[in-house]
Order: sequence, then C-alpha cells, then structure tokens
Amino acid sequence: MQVAIENVAELLSVATAVERETGVRPHPTTCSRWIHKGVGGIRLKAMHLGGRPMTTRAAVREFIIARTEAAGLCSAEGCV
Repeated sequence: MQVAIENVAELLSVATAVERETGVRPHPTTCSRWIHKGVGGIRLKAMHLGGRPMTTRAAVREFIIARTEAAGLCSAEGCV
C-alpha cells in the first residue's frame, strides 16, 4: 500500500516516524510486519525508497487510529 505524499521531505524511516509520533521506537521486525502483513487486516501505508521502507507521521497516525477503532477502544466520536 503506497503512502500519498505532498513533499518528499515528509518521508521518514518507519521506525523514526513511529518514534516521533508515539515516543517509542519499535523493533525493525515490527515495522516490517506492520507494512507487509498488517495487524488485524490493517496495514501501515509505506513506500520503499532506496530499498528502505519510508512513511509519514500522518500515515502512522492513521494506522494507530484505525487499530484503536478496530479494537473497539475508540470510535469516530472519540475514545470511551
């Protein structure tokens, strides 16, 4: 799944984008799994640039929100 970008400067390595969004740096295997297999049918949008997976903070935010909603912890109206 490709990530739509307005500016190449928005692209970050997946681990860096997740770390900047959550404050926690995930293991590289976790990043790969989120992109290729997904979690609960939801995949992190990313693209490969120079052989490295890259994404944006907005894509990480969308992934986190989608996973949280799928788990039933939040809805479009807000968190429970």
